Amino acid sequence: MKWSRTRALVLALLAAAFVGYALLLWQGPWWLDGDRLRRRDLQPADGVVITGFRTTLVALGAGAVAGQVFSTPTARCGTLVTGTASRPRSHGTAR
Repeated sequence: MKWSRTRALVLALLAAAFVGYALLLWQGPWWLDGDRLRRRDLQPADGVVITGFRTTLVALGAGAVAGQVFSTPTARCGTLVTGTASRPRSHGTAR
């Protein structure tokens, strides 16, 4: 029973994070810089700020996903995520 509660909590947190991330991508520039950004009749300068904010969020999200992918237990055991084991190098000593 404990596993199902933990799983439900993790799924709820992931869903909340996904919704929050989507809301930040959509409305984040106006939430954080709304007094300087126009809501209607946007100008090129507004587009630069909005695009820069969204690009930053996408880069942070991609970094978070990559960090999770490469910090799995299999990656810590000397194997890549694909499952191929790393081979020790001989460093020039042929036998």
